[in-house]
Amino acid sequence: MNFIHLGRIKKDETIITRGDKVNFLFIVRKGKIQKLGLNLKIKGYHNKGDYFGQIQVLYRKHWEMTLKAAEDTELWCIEKKQLQKVLAQIQLEFKEFYKN
Repeated sequence: MNFIHLGRIKKDETIITRGDKVNFLFIVRKGKIQKLGLNLKIKGYHNKGDYFGQIQVLYRKHWEMTLKAAEDTELWCIEKKQLQKVLAQIQLEFKEFYKN
């Protein structure tokens, strides 16, 4: 799948800062990501297999939390334009499926 890019993030590297506008859906391939609140207190984690960014991509929202790699991490990244193409194709296939 040539529309998915692999990103490699080192431990303690900030991925996204609160308030950023990012046009990607992310899927954790490997590693662990801290979700940091306003005071940079850990609010939770994204682990292998988790995904995030769908709300920001689909609804043009800014990030509510800062995300930081808790360990060396690999992310699959899907750009907004590509995600919209995939979703449009799925919608067409569902319409065709239910039409018959």
